[in-house]
Amino acid sequence: MKLLVINCGSSSIKFEIFEGKDCRLITSGLLEKIGTPDARLRQRRRLEDGGFDLSETTEPVADHADGFALIGRVNARDKTIAAETDLFGIGHRVVHGGELFKEPARITEEVIEAIRRLIPLAPLHNPANLLGIEVLRESFPQVPQVAVFDTMFHQTLPPHAYHYALPYELYENHQVRRYGFHGTSHFFVAREAARHLGRALEEINLITLHLGNGASVTAIKNGRSIDTSMGLTPLEGLVMGTRCGDIDPALHFYLLRETGMTLEELEGLLNSRSGLKGLSGMNDMREILAAGDQGNERARLAVDLFCYRIKKYIGAYVAVLGRVDALVFTGGIGENAPAIREKVLDGLEHLGMGVHPIKNRKAAGHVAEIQPEGVGANNYLPILVIQTNEELEIARQTIRVIGRGEKSFAPTEKHHRRSIRLKGHDYGKAGAYFVTICTYDRGFLFGQFVNGKLILNETGRMVEQCWNDIPAHFPYVELDEFVVMPNHVHGILLITEPVGAKNLSPPTPPPTPPLPSQQRQRPGTTKTIGSIIRGFKIGVTKWMREHTLIHDVWQRNYYEHIIRDEADLSRIREYIVSNPARWDEDDENPGNMKKAPVY
Repeated sequence: MKLLVINCGSSSIKFEIFEGKDCRLITSGLLEKIGTPDARLRQRRRLEDGGFDLSETTEPVADHADGFALIGRVNARDKTIAAETDLFGIGHRVVHGGELFKEPARITEEVIEAIRRLIPLAPLHNPANLLGIEVLRESFPQVPQVAVFDTMFHQTLPPHAYHYALPYELYENHQVRRYGFHGTSHFFVAREAARHLGRALEEINLITLHLGNGASVTAIKNGRSIDTSMGLTPLEGLVMGTRCGDIDPALHFYLLRETGMTLEELEGLLNSRSGLKGLSGMNDMREILAAGDQGNERARLAVDLFCYRIKKYIGAYVAVLGRVDALVFTGGIGENAPAIREKVLDGLEHLGMGVHPIKNRKAAGHVAEIQPEGVGANNYLPILVIQTNEELEIARQTIRVIGRGEKSFAPTEKHHRRSIRLKGHDYGKAGAYFVTICTYDRGFLFGQFVNGKLILNETGRMVEQCWNDIPAHFPYVELDEFVVMPNHVHGILLITEPVGAKNLSPPTPPPTPPLPSQQRQRPGTTKTIGSIIRGFKIGVTKWMREHTLIHDVWQRNYYEHIIRDEADLSRIREYIVSNPARWDEDDENPGNMKKAPVY
């Protein structure tokens, strides 16, 4: 089984070929400086002895189409993929998924058209991503292909982080909000940082810096992105190779008036002629650093501004997180430019951040620590340099999507979720509980399907937030596999310690919204499983009573079912993944447990 991953950037094409379910890398390549006369393709191919055969080709490459043609010619002689049947699947990095895509999507004509509609939000990237998709669909028409979106990891941003202070109807009608990017990279290095620190991702706070031709910083709390520097488009935030990052919005009006530019020319200036390139005339950090060492003042200014902007975001995210367990550098610049890392960390000792000069210069390998050591070292946070691997993460997600035969689900006429029950369990013990809450009527309360994709409304997003907030109030509760559908929600509560007896009868929804003191329990308070789930239901009900006209949504029963072991948990997960829109047509009463399947 071989899997091809394509990552088309604004000025590069990365590709990797993996083999086996464990995703063993057999070929990788990088085409850089697309659009220049000295574009360079570097490629390595795994040999039988485990080593790699390295090759390099330099020639003019006008655009991404030329780039794929060059890659095809160079690989024709290797025959790494001898026939279409050698490929299990193809995974594509897609920068912008908007609010249409919250998960990886198997590529269809509808998905391609949806990505095309999002081009205005990522004019430098989505066209290149689409080109890779279209070329490879034509070359391998029978191979399933999957789009993995940079914006997915940031779907956990709270409303106060993703909204702009603009008229609210712009969000409702045009989806104007912060989306964030480089999510695949931020998620990958966050998970690797947790593994390196010997802790669960869900219990650590991180600041991750993805620094390359595109650059962004993300605040990660308990394993979830809660803020990030890029916004509606990849133009916001840090100074980048050709993008300006944060600027005064009124600058647009001033430039249009004073220079006579068209809107298209202004957009091109901000996306393609600004950033490091605009300041120094170069957008390759290696060249800029070398020029600065030779006395080029504009190159020095570009480096100073680049590092200063990063430092400002670090300070802001320390304030947002409160506690930071590690700072992570990644990306082409973050991994390979010791001078940039040193300049960024200079003066941050009061935040527990510093750099050891020798360790910084010698940082190599998958993960390296560069914070000071010796006397006083305990006062410093771990400062990690981690090699990102977006392609490996895309490969893993592609395998999951293809392996489970994911389809585009459409809403059905039945709106009663079929329940699941398991035999022989004591509901008072620690374990995992499957929770389903159904709507009372047939209206799509939480969102709707558009072109086969679920778009959550504000209520649906708040339900997600209520669910995700449970561990903050019940520290012995973990969450897994939560899904919001247009007319129901379901998920798994993992209870890590016994919490007392369970009342099996479903509670009656409260007649009036609860007082604030009733909504949250102090951490450590012993509660039953029923009270935990009831608290979730009360919180959501209260929010909907304040923000919608629907008051009777929770009149249907809901269920909690304990899971005996990992095998049961796996079966429940598989059921959730493979049957998100299945309804029991014979069961008009969701409380009829006699008709529920038994595992």
